[in-house]
Amino acid sequence: MVLTGKDKESLRHKFDTYFKGDGNECAETTNHQGNSKPQGLPEKLPEKRQRLIDDIIEKAKLNGAKLSENKIKILRLITDDPYISRSDIAKETGLSETSVYRNIEAMRGKYLRRVGPDKGGFWEIII
Repeated sequence: MVLTGKDKESLRHKFDTYFKGDGNECAETTNHQGNSKPQGLPEKLPEKRQRLIDDIIEKAKLNGAKLSENKIKILRLITDDPYISRSDIAKETGLSETSVYRNIEAMRGKYLRRVGPDKGGFWEIII
């Protein structure tokens, strides 16, 4: 499936709307890949992201699995910027790109899903 520019904008809008919570407007900036992301986020945003991470950790416990510190770091970065690349995750966490790849593959289908192509797509958290 190939996403058109209109589809990508629609998905970005859904993401931004979800995290705005109370309708506060956010300015947007463009990252190095040309994707826009919110800037000047409302105060409730970190609470929602933390709640999302807590929900994933709880889901893992219910399934009898344990999320490592590295996986939690990766999930936090993805909730901050769903358009983040694996190499950027590696730089932010201090892990090798291979370790990031292995951790993402272990979480894929359970907690993470890639929407769109490798270049231009984004990560979606599955609860």
